[in-house]
Amino acid sequence: MRHLLAIGGLVFICIIAIPGFWLARKSKAALEPGILSAQVDKLVAGWTAQNTPASNRVVDLIISDAQEAEEEKPEDRAAAYSSGDMEVLSTANKPSGLAKMGIWFRRTFFRRSMSAGEDTAFVESFSDNPNAITWTHKGEETASEEEMAKEFMRAILKADDAGAEINIITQGAAAVAALKAMKILKNVKRPDGHIPTVSKMVAVGMNRPTLQRIDSPFFRNYSKPDNLREIVYIWNPPAEPKKTTIEIFSPRYNGKRFDGAELFPMMGGRGTNAEYIIRLVTVMAKKLYAMEEVIGRLEAKIQEKKQAERAEAEAKAKAEAKKTYTAEVVSRDLLGRAYKKEAPKPAQPMDSLSAIGGGWLKEEAEKADKETKRTQKKNRPAQTRTKQADNKSGNRANCKAGRAGEYPRCDWYDAMKFCNGGLPTVNQLKAWYNNECTGGRQANTCSGWYWSSEEYSAGLARRVNFLNGHVIINHKNDSHYVRCQ
Repeated sequence: MRHLLAIGGLVFICIIAIPGFWLARKSKAALEPGILSAQVDKLVAGWTAQNTPASNRVVDLIISDAQEAEEEKPEDRAAAYSSGDMEVLSTANKPSGLAKMGIWFRRTFFRRSMSAGEDTAFVESFSDNPNAITWTHKGEETASEEEMAKEFMRAILKADDAGAEINIITQGAAAVAALKAMKILKNVKRPDGHIPTVSKMVAVGMNRPTLQRIDSPFFRNYSKPDNLREIVYIWNPPAEPKKTTIEIFSPRYNGKRFDGAELFPMMGGRGTNAEYIIRLVTVMAKKLYAMEEVIGRLEAKIQEKKQAERAEAEAKAKAEAKKTYTAEVVSRDLLGRAYKKEAPKPAQPMDSLSAIGGGWLKEEAEKADKETKRTQKKNRPAQTRTKQADNKSGNRANCKAGRAGEYPRCDWYDAMKFCNGGLPTVNQLKAWYNNECTGGRQANTCSGWYWSSEEYSAGLARRVNFLNGHVIINHKNDSHYVRCQ
């Protein structure tokens, strides 16, 4: 009888185990060929067929979480608020043990694809991008974090082998897998000795506190991976006011934060709207500009606007202080005859001091005049330099370095004068870029634009970006770095 029970138990286990092994094998087969790497193979094949040069090859990996794209539930919002850190997003909320087991069970035995089956609006917004490699997953049901990281690595290595510039755009928790993949690839050297590098990464719906809550040991001492040139986080805080926040890590910025609506006025007060977030990501991911350059220019405009507003307010205050009051009132003399006289100036906080001290307002006006003269004298050299810069014959004295060890900056005319007509060509600049700023090398030259000697028209010339090697046409009156032949 005992033997019969043992045999029956063995048969029962086999009945359960054999279909389980078959389902698990079928579920694992859904990982091949990789959803990202297969698309990269197809894109590379097209480049090869069309003889596309490496300088024109770009791969944009765009990954979105179908679960994150769904409208946030009230209980998720409450969990985010009670997390102990008001900046931690609901993405960091971990499922219960039972829910985790259910996710693992469905992924292990019933997965048919790494894809969620239907793209999110976030992914669809990049449908007109010919270089887009897209993936919409469904949380960890279609791929675990480890499986996602491996797929990122395969896609990056294939794109790197093809000589392409690589950009990553994530929405939701996919940023965790992407950053872990980049850290692993730091230790991978290609046959020619260079390390695979990603040019730009935009992580939507993610920030540092959330990363640290998701995986505290890995992200405790957060820093930008060396093989990632720049990364921008864009998120809406869980607490009010929900103003879109932007944080950038790059050669120029180390975790500087900006108000999205202030930096990008096109968003207005609707920063939480998905449509405007997508538009913002599109601006940040433009190919010809480094993200830090886009943000730098916008930041400069914001500062100029604030300075202009302060100057205008100060001018109004000074004008009000000097204002004279000429209103007339009727009075009578000792004989009862009526006459008119000037009305007294409205009381000011310092009027009593003015009467006692014998002319406080006059002294303040004299101080203001002296300050104005000092400011004008201080600004005169800058105004002179501007006039010289406008001179198309150039002035080498205008080319000055901002700090020790930095190449000088000036407009194209002054640069030509500085180098005695010996500005480098575009090909020379690109050769320097390849020698100094690729393959994991990061010289102190690798974060700016450099003038070339090549003119495009009477007012335009070409320059080269040492962040990614791109060439762009620019006004000759703009200021950029200068390197002579």
